[in-house]
Amino acid sequence: MFSQFKMKPGKEQSELATVVSQEMPGVLQMVPGLQWAAMCPSTNNSMIALLARWNGREDFESLGQQPGFHKKTNYWQDYANNKHGLYDVAKVIS
Repeated sequence: MFSQFKMKPGKEQSELATVVSQEMPGVLQMVPGLQWAAMCPSTNNSMIALLARWNGREDFESLGQQPGFHKKTNYWQDYANNKHGLYDVAKVIS
């Protein structure tokens, strides 16, 4: 999953980064299909990208049923607008 949080006017990227850092350990325990997540703040402080590895689509979709992730009551709504999508890994390049 790739998720992009675009900061709202007047909101600081560091504030959302703190919230994400506080939320993710609980999410990893709450949703068994989430394997890992990586937070990537932009260098211009306007966005945060979140990369996550899930066991499957059903596990990802179950996240929306958890507290703090509903479309109208999500934890990031005061800080940023969010767009996300699911992608298949075609190849790992190392």
